[in-house]
Amino acid sequence: MGNTVEAIYKIKAVLDVSDIKSNSKVIQDSLKNVGLPANMSSNFARIFKELEQETDNFKSKLEGSFNTKGDISGLEKSGQRISKLYDEISSEIEKL
Repeated sequence: MGNTVEAIYKIKAVLDVSDIKSNSKVIQDSLKNVGLPANMSSNFARIFKELEQETDNFKSKLEGSFNTKGDISGLEKSGQRISKLYDEISSEIEKL
């Protein structure tokens, strides 16, 4: 039973990672149509690069095994970092 529950959570999380990547692409494509100042453009580029890296990190941790609290904590911290990066994107968009 435990393996089944873990598999279900992993499948859901993988779908969430796919959503993160596709949503990020939609936002980036939308911003291409907006004339951004150079400093904002570089801020967005940095944030999206970090988001892509953190999403890959999250997916890598997710695909690993969860043997210790540290494994779970690392996944949780990565998820929190992704959330923080989305907050940074929102903050930058509000400046437009």
